[in-house]
Amino acid sequence: MNPTQGNGTPTTIRTLRILVAEDDHINQVIAKRMFQKSGYEVEIVNNGLGVLNAIRRSKYDIIYLDLIMPELGGFETARRLREEFKKSAESPWIVALTAISLADELEEYLESGMNSFISKPYKFEDIRDSINDYFERKSV
Repeated sequence: MNPTQGNGTPTTIRTLRILVAEDDHINQVIAKRMFQKSGYEVEIVNNGLGVLNAIRRSKYDIIYLDLIMPELGGFETARRLREEFKKSAESPWIVALTAISLADELEEYLESGMNSFISKPYKFEDIRDSINDYFERKSV
């Protein structure tokens, strides 16, 4: 599925490279199927350390981060990603995946450099909207 422009017109795109950091196996399977069914390239890692290793091997357009993961959580991973890409014009779009209320964590969310968030359990429409947000930002 291609994202749509604000007027509902499909946007022609190259294949997006998406990285998902999620420690729950069922959520990993759901995310992988959702993205692959939409025609996107997706890689799944178990935690923030996996994200940091993956970005050294490959370029990703969007990174989805579960906030609560073992070893390295989403907020700290986002901070490290922003530091890693500080001098780069091609910084990835970072989306938090959270089961907690971000109202309680809003300051840390903003400070960590995340671009957007999706509440769990998420639906296909939530993923599609976050991808459309990415394309809107890229077109500015």
